[in-house]
Amino acid sequence: DGDERARLTHAWNQTGRQYERRERIHERVARHAVERPHSVAAADRQGQLSYAVMDARADRMAALLQARGVGPESRVALFMHRSSAVLSALLGVLKCGAAYVPIDPAYPDERVGYILDDSGACLVVSDQDLGVRVSGRGVEVLAIELVDADVQCGSPRPVAVDQNHLAYVLYTSGSTGRPKGVMIDH
Repeated sequence: DGDERARLTHAWNQTGRQYERRERIHERVARHAVERPHSVAAADRQGQLSYAVMDARADRMAALLQARGVGPESRVALFMHRSSAVLSALLGVLKCGAAYVPIDPAYPDERVGYILDDSGACLVVSDQDLGVRVSGRGVEVLAIELVDADVQCGSPRPVAVDQNHLAYVLYTSGSTGRPKGVMIDH
């Protein structure tokens, strides 16, 4: 009947939620690291990573990137194997106001080169074994292993990140021609 229909379609279907839009993802993770530092943020074959450790690594990454002139609207390519290190790297990129450009190591060198050129990446964060594939392309390569080893790089300078700042650039499959970069803001 009408009452049952209203209850099923409207009253029981009120699943919408209001979310706070002012906090960026890297800010939310940093807050979570303070509130629950020992909670597991990520797990991979090497083990588990707490929020406190992940946030500290992201801070080191952001400080190193800022020291190299990376800031708002800069684009930093992440050319890494899937691991928890990718999360720390992308959070570090976001903390300094830049946008990350993920590049899958399974891509052929031609596609990797195209994405680097097309995205305008100013720097590549890479696993050491992958760095040789992107060196010599006119873009600085920073090995993630060196970031993890550098415990004295300090804290990043705070950066005001607006919701309209670029957060990341994803490339399409290119099945209808050249891959296209889709720019996503905060």
